[in-house]
Amino acid sequence: MKEAVEIVGRLMRDSELTHHPYETLLQIVKVIDSRGTTIPTDLARMLTGQLKEIIGRAKSRVDVVTEGYQRIHAEEWIRETETLAAVFT
Repeated sequence: MKEAVEIVGRLMRDSELTHHPYETLLQIVKVIDSRGTTIPTDLARMLTGQLKEIIGRAKSRVDVVTEGYQRIHAEEWIRETETLAAVFT
């Protein structure tokens, strides 16, 4: 999980951003949301901290994604991601 978060973080900084990291970010947040109680506390705290930063970056960079299909999906997935991640403390 930690490695997946780090990879998505790197992809979100890419100059040629696509919609794929947004979908992956959503899937990571869904897993943490559904299995949060089974993740060790220290790891969960670290992951949610990283994810908050990545989500902020992803939201601010959605306009870099190619217009049309890719951007529509990126916008949809970041909205869903933000909704799920709102429970992160």
